[in-house]
Amino acid sequence: MKNLTRTMRHSLIDSWHWAARKGVLALIIVLGTLTFINAQMSGSRGGLTHHQQQTPTAPKIATIPKAEITDVVTVRSSVELRVAPDQIRIVLAITDDGKTSTECETKVFEKIQKLKKGLESLGIPSQNIVDDFIAVLPEYKYEVETMEGTKVAAERLYKFNMQSNLHIKVENDVQAMKAIREAFKQGVTDIIAFDYWSKELDDKKAEALSQAIVKTKAKSKLLMDETFEKSLEPINVTSATRVVMPDGLYQSFSNSYSQTLTQQRYGKTRDLPVIKAVRPKNTYYKGYFNEFGDQHSPDVPMRSEITVVAEVEMHYASPVAKEYRQLKAAAENK
Repeated sequence: MKNLTRTMRHSLIDSWHWAARKGVLALIIVLGTLTFINAQMSGSRGGLTHHQQQTPTAPKIATIPKAEITDVVTVRSSVELRVAPDQIRIVLAITDDGKTSTECETKVFEKIQKLKKGLESLGIPSQNIVDDFIAVLPEYKYEVETMEGTKVAAERLYKFNMQSNLHIKVENDVQAMKAIREAFKQGVTDIIAFDYWSKELDDKKAEALSQAIVKTKAKSKLLMDETFEKSLEPINVTSATRVVMPDGLYQSFSNSYSQTLTQQRYGKTRDLPVIKAVRPKNTYYKGYFNEFGDQHSPDVPMRSEITVVAEVEMHYASPVAKEYRQLKAAAENK
């Protein structure tokens, strides 16, 4: 490998002589440029297809003007860190209906006040229980009426439906489950989402970036020492850091044997409408994994954790760049 540069120089000169004789330019030199392809509790939001069907990719580094492969050697490294959350926000939807908007509002806020007292009895401070969102929607139904001697089905206001979201901040999964059980006791079962956070997030981003720099330097040294006769000159560096929240790390799938049939054509059910059985969708916490990463967590993902991914690219001047440009210019001037 030490003689790679010398060998490449000879191949380069021979190729340019051939190109000059043929009157065409057809030379591609491939250097060892390294590139990478960009991969518990969740609430009802956890089943969203947008979040579940693909693992988030590594952070996207801002691109620099793309040089020819003979000009720059690029080495990239990616590091993953997991961060245990120290805060969890539970979002519950509290709903009810009534003949009037006032009746609807009264029912909903009675539920909210009752649930707040139950949550406070668990040791959750009142400032960590926030009523955030409210929506009132009218519901209509058709009534058969006679208009100018003709029967018609006319829409008429039937009742109002109201939803109010309650945000509850707790410290860990244990306290979160206690809050959920309290909500169930109060008849509140619509869990919209779980959101996770950590006070250490900014520090972990800096730590991940620092480790990615160390990994990239070590990888560069290994590759350069085994490939080139002398050290290459660094000319640029780029980086990106991304935070992946647990709600984006769930995956859903259906696993069942089923037939597609809209109408029976035999037996007692012949020509009858068909109602299919419910086939639940499976959702589970897959966790983050980047198969091209250089440093992963040592443990299998067992619980909802925040993932911090840092990526660093170091760019070095190619040892044949200057000679390549000279030969290319000479061939073009002939």
